[in-house]
Amino acid sequence: MRLKCLIGTLTIRILGMRKDSSDLATQDEGTSTFQVDQIKLGYMKRAHKNAVVQRFNKLDFHDDALLSFDIHPPHRRGNSTKIDFAFRDDATGDVKMLSFLTCANFRFVMDFDVLADRWFFGTAGSVAKSDPQRMRRFVRAQMSHWRTAYMPPMPKDKPIRKKLVSIRTYILFKVAFFGGTVEVLAKNYKLSR
Repeated sequence: MRLKCLIGTLTIRILGMRKDSSDLATQDEGTSTFQVDQIKLGYMKRAHKNAVVQRFNKLDFHDDALLSFDIHPPHRRGNSTKIDFAFRDDATGDVKMLSFLTCANFRFVMDFDVLADRWFFGTAGSVAKSDPQRMRRFVRAQMSHWRTAYMPPMPKDKPIRKKLVSIRTYILFKVAFFGGTVEVLAKNYKLSR
């Protein structure tokens, strides 16, 4: 496949294929033209998501003290949940705020006795993953905690179907503490100092 970009359009030439009058590819050699906006948008979203994952994975939270966390739940049907974590940087002593934006799922497991024993350097590290299978498992694993039943013919996964279809737009963020773990399925994060 050879890609050639023209102003305003993207031309893709696939050997052995030709475009017929119905705009569908058929056998033989030919060229297909698409609007750049549509293809570029999908690529830009993936590129942006990968950049977000790489930026997050470079952050250093090791030995930072957890000061607080706040959950700002949605107040409308649209998913606008935000989760804030405040840390005291072990090297500078500055407070930094880690915010997860457009959160879809949140899992928090913590033994506060262990965290209290090591409160002054309570964070082990952080990582972000964008594997769709792992994110789907993460979302489905929480279904048993919903305490909700959907009667037939409504499917059991009705509330999360839209999320599962668009799972590639999310990132699974994980912050590991000495004494627990936080996992957040969100679309982005913000770090303020």
